[in-house]
Amino acid sequence: MLRAPVLLLTGFLLTLSSSGFSSEPTPDKTRERRRLGNHIFTPSDILLEPFATSYAQMATGGGTSKATVAGNDYNLAAFFLSFEGQAAINHWFALGFSFLGAAVVGTDIDSALTAGANGQFTGSVRALAEFLRSESISSALVVTAGQGPSYQISPEAALTNQQDILAKKTESSIVPELRFAWGLSPTIGLLSSLSYDYTSSNPKDGPTEKEKAAAGSIGVSCDLAPATPLPISLLASLGRSLGIGRNNEKRTNFGFGVFTSGQLDFSIGTELFISHSRDIVETVPIKQNSVLGKVGMRYYW
Repeated sequence: MLRAPVLLLTGFLLTLSSSGFSSEPTPDKTRERRRLGNHIFTPSDILLEPFATSYAQMATGGGTSKATVAGNDYNLAAFFLSFEGQAAINHWFALGFSFLGAAVVGTDIDSALTAGANGQFTGSVRALAEFLRSESISSALVVTAGQGPSYQISPEAALTNQQDILAKKTESSIVPELRFAWGLSPTIGLLSSLSYDYTSSNPKDGPTEKEKAAAGSIGVSCDLAPATPLPISLLASLGRSLGIGRNNEKRTNFGFGVFTSGQLDFSIGTELFISHSRDIVETVPIKQNSVLGKVGMRYYW
């Protein structure tokens, strides 16, 4: 389903990456590309970097969420494990992949009966073309395509004959994104991104559901190593996403991360995500507040 668009976009990114937009020679070691204006950018998942680097990453985490649906409160817990990798094909172009497994379960009787348990497995591929790079500024066009099954166990829905006790659907997505980075000083760097998310969901027995959303984020990367004895890097970000068309969801995200610094090839750290969303599904108002923590490590070469 996604093969033709992904091939076309990958071809376009390859053309872009070989068109010579950069004004600065890129270091042979891909890990050196994390440095702009003598600032080493924080390797965070809160706000992704625009660099054509080669790396491998593993992360795990969990959190809690409180959803209010039509005035009724439901308490949920989430757990996930992810693997990610990226390989620089040349100075400006990189290909990457990721795998994610996640589970969400109700934490009290009402939540367990109504929300049940959900599991999701997603694999994705992406192409990144870095362009307009100078000594202190860089940007990239990134296209990510993902697909995977999700499962829901809902005792209440099964008892009321709304669905089988185990419901399955397949979700597919294409996300084009612009990423920007600006190294202001050895200590401070700015990151931002703009993206458009097109997602289709195909239930086993039911019509295809399609959703669109636009999102933007801005963040600050702070490397304390050049100014203090502490080999620590911090990152804080604020993001906002808005549903388009039939998708009424509005989401605000705040993220904060703490990572080891001073090394270009390896970093380990922890991140905290806080999000608030509002949605209306078939005239039913839905409000959700979530807190998610994760730990991970990334190795560059």
